[in-house]
Amino acid sequence: MKRKIIPLLTLALMLGVVACGNNNSSSEPSSSELSSSSETVNTSEAQSSSEKQSSSEAQSSSETPSVVNVESVTLTLGKTSLYIGETTTVNVEVLPSDANDKSYSLTSSNTGVATVSNNEVVAVGEGTTTITVTSTDGGKTSSVEVTVSQIPNPEITIDGEKVLTVAAGQDLQLPTVSAKDYLDNDLTETIEIEDLAEAGTIKDGVFNAKIAGEHRIAYYVEEEDGRYDEDEIVVNVTPAHPENFDVTGHNDPALMADYGTFKENFERGKKSPLMALNDSNNATYLTGTNEAINGNSLIIDMNKTAGSAANSVFLSAFNDYFKRDEQATYKVSFKYKLLTENNNHGDVYFGLSWDGSNGLNNQFTSTGSAKDQVYEYSCSFPGTTVPATGNAYFFFFKLSGSTDDIKIAVDDFTIETIQLAQITAVEPTSAQLTEGFTWDFKDNGATATNGETVIVNNLENETMKSVMQSSEYFSDNALKLINADGHLFSGLTKNNMTTEKQLDIEMVYYAVNDGGFHLIMMGDNGNKTLDITNEDLGNGLKKVTFSGIIASGWNQLNIYGAGNANFEIYVGQLKAKVSEPPVREEDTTINGHKVGDSWTISERQWGNEDKGNGLKTEAFDNNADAIANEKMGTAPTKFTINAANVNMEWFQANGRIENGHTYTITLTYYVASWEGSARMMYNFDNQVFENVGSTSVGFHEETITWTATKDVDFFSLYFPDTTNGVVYVANVTVTLVDLA
Repeated sequence: MKRKIIPLLTLALMLGVVACGNNNSSSEPSSSELSSSSETVNTSEAQSSSEKQSSSEAQSSSETPSVVNVESVTLTLGKTSLYIGETTTVNVEVLPSDANDKSYSLTSSNTGVATVSNNEVVAVGEGTTTITVTSTDGGKTSSVEVTVSQIPNPEITIDGEKVLTVAAGQDLQLPTVSAKDYLDNDLTETIEIEDLAEAGTIKDGVFNAKIAGEHRIAYYVEEEDGRYDEDEIVVNVTPAHPENFDVTGHNDPALMADYGTFKENFERGKKSPLMALNDSNNATYLTGTNEAINGNSLIIDMNKTAGSAANSVFLSAFNDYFKRDEQATYKVSFKYKLLTENNNHGDVYFGLSWDGSNGLNNQFTSTGSAKDQVYEYSCSFPGTTVPATGNAYFFFFKLSGSTDDIKIAVDDFTIETIQLAQITAVEPTSAQLTEGFTWDFKDNGATATNGETVIVNNLENETMKSVMQSSEYFSDNALKLINADGHLFSGLTKNNMTTEKQLDIEMVYYAVNDGGFHLIMMGDNGNKTLDITNEDLGNGLKKVTFSGIIASGWNQLNIYGAGNANFEIYVGQLKAKVSEPPVREEDTTINGHKVGDSWTISERQWGNEDKGNGLKTEAFDNNADAIANEKMGTAPTKFTINAANVNMEWFQANGRIENGHTYTITLTYYVASWEGSARMMYNFDNQVFENVGSTSVGFHEETITWTATKDVDFFSLYFPDTTNGVVYVANVTVTLVDLA
């Protein structure tokens, strides 16, 4: 077979066309190289049409030009360690520099860590990724590993010791604290500082705390995107007086619910259970300074507790732990220290109360108490039934309008719930009282404020126990009454006492301390002190009897220990009988008085007394001018007044001044000295006030006519206005001049 011979020129032209085609083909990237994680960059300039024509002509007229291929690529980054959100520049070098096709693509092996485009790497997530460049011509590659991290939090630096000690109330320079962000920007001015134990202890880097104990000083800095840092310093604040009251095992108020004992020493600062306060007038603060008794003490500005019941300081920690709807006795003791001079300390009270109650209130300081002296106080709220629902609390308050400074520290509380004999209180009907009724505090029980029903066999005093158990007047139980405050007896009330009937009472009790014993009938027209007889039965037993007419408005029997904070008796039985009164003579009062009956009281019924508030009475001092008038007698009582709003009881009326009837009241007196226009007045039970008359220097016999608007119990002389004066009182004469 013959071969076909191709001319050489024709062969050369054919080869040139093939080479040119291959070159154009190699300059185009494959479709797999183009994606969201890669980039192709073409660095060849497009040829103009004239250049193409010129080249074509050259190729037509000369040899085929040579092709320069890519031999290598090199990838460098501005940074290989980035924080999320940062970017860095990509630099690519393609060699040789005169390579025909210098285009390339960029890829990221993990686009969740970083992406690459437009010759820029963007950090998007924590981790590592490899950035790779691949040349279009020849597929040459170069790679760089990139690490992406979270942006670090700002950093607080404390320059100094982080555990410090200082005395309560003393200044302490705190260490220097600064903060910077990851770019080294200063954030110190934005640091927040807080003492978690006590507010307001830090100012301009100086720490000063009142509350003893551990104080954690927290430092906190936060950037706009929420990144933050925090650190703390611990300052141990030592008290001025060491804590010595052990509360171990007793510092949970819930113990009271199981007839347990709660103790408080405020060692836990603001977290102390008794710091659960309701203090609407900001009357309290906690301190371990010299004001404290030992460790931390609660300080009460008593002036801020006056003026309204809502201003009282309520200890609300026990609300859920009182025995509800059940009789129990609550024994309380604590220490107190007066931080101000002796002003109106006698007006400070501690009490137990609940919603809708006027409270069971006990005066716990005395007028003679000394500043900075520590005293111990204890009291009981016996036989108390706290209602089933509502708020209940112990509380402090001041009962006075005086504005003299009065601050008190209180500490070392012990509060105990004591279980009592559970009895059913019986309030007999009027019909039952006409038959006569006996309360034996076992089958027929009764309650009394400041009273509790005790089991005689449980008494610790063996002598008392023996006397009561062998007495016909005692059952297994007795009604124990303590404290000077009134004991309102639940058995005799307005519900069963019938006006103008005769009431007979017989009560037998064992007396531990019955000083100031009275029977008082609380009433709408005043509280009448009953005229009683008291018979000593021996071995500490006493029998009290009363017989009289029930007056209009009588509400409830009150067994009273006037002015005796140590009053303590045990009632074995109380009998009451209501009957028709004896026939009364015409033109007499309920108490049997006639027009013309007159009573002259020539000296104070209770003897002379210095009230300690700017008013006192004392024996006659032989002032000749005071007795120059024979009506003054030979030994009038001397009154010295150096105050305002002061009162001196003169006598108890005991049925001699009765509601609705008209009396003349004559005061015979001599004014030795008197400043200003201050008044002298009569005070009837702190409810009715009447002017006496002149207060000019000299002898006076002043008479007023008064129609009684109440049954008068305490008849007093009252000085409402500020004055300095001396008055000698010879007597007061009360005369019944007209019947209602």
